[in-house]
Amino acid sequence: MKGTPAIENHDSRRRALATAMLFLSALLWGIAFIPQKLAADRMTPFAFNGWRYLIAGISIFALARFRFPKRRQEIVGIVINGTIIFAAATLQQIGIAMTTVRNAGFITTLYVILVPFLSALFLRTKLTRNILIAAALALIGLYLLATGGRGLEKFTLGDLIVFGGAVFWAVQMLTTKIYIHDMDPFVFSAGQFFVCALLNLASWLIFDHAAIAPVRGNIPLLVFSGLAGVAAGFTLQALGIKRANPAHAANILSLEAVFAMIAGILILHEKSEPIQLLGAGLIFSAAALSASPDTEVRAANPLRPNEPIERESS
Repeated sequence: MKGTPAIENHDSRRRALATAMLFLSALLWGIAFIPQKLAADRMTPFAFNGWRYLIAGISIFALARFRFPKRRQEIVGIVINGTIIFAAATLQQIGIAMTTVRNAGFITTLYVILVPFLSALFLRTKLTRNILIAAALALIGLYLLATGGRGLEKFTLGDLIVFGGAVFWAVQMLTTKIYIHDMDPFVFSAGQFFVCALLNLASWLIFDHAAIAPVRGNIPLLVFSGLAGVAAGFTLQALGIKRANPAHAANILSLEAVFAMIAGILILHEKSEPIQLLGAGLIFSAAALSASPDTEVRAANPLRPNEPIERESS
């Protein structure tokens, strides 16, 4: 039985708003890949991630009007999500050092295909045909984009570590969906950024002996990456996931790879092969298919199984 026109219009607006937020998040992540790539040769991962997440945390904390989480469940969700982001980013960076960029680029994006199945398993969302087709198109597109059609190189321990990071990125999308429902998204985002920053800065102090010179020399990169890639990118991701099926969100966010390629061409004057452009086209097709109404199925949230339809605040 179809819903009333009012409910259908509400769902349509909700879906469009979520898609726009996720699209913008992917755009910001893609652009922020440039300072991330430049900083990779100038400072350690713990220093880069620690300071940029701290900058992001402070900026979003100000937008949250310096409010703290009040309930135990909110604090638990923030700590869990911040720790997962720390684990994902650390495994990704460690693995990249032990494998090729081609392998790492593709394996990292496997979260796109992991999210729909993990979401169905833990959040009881439905695996619709459009979701599966979109995930398959995104996976093929990401493969062509990352490898240029030349295939992956010999599988190494680094590849396994990078895949571990991809699993954590997939889990982060699910935990965001679970914990964001009852929280102010800005309080949630600021909290997870502070947790991730503290874990990175502690690791920087222990393993890197807190070398400050590289940090002072790259403040513009840290500020831009912290504000655009982390503060805006992850907050928009949280706002989008709050209104969307995680599988739908993963397919939209896969556009990050396309925007990173475009940014590389425009800013770093990198060259792309025709087959990579084909891959980018497939990813855009997957995102468009994922944004269609048939892919958006409301999850039965395990924490709030009978969640009513939200009213959008004016």
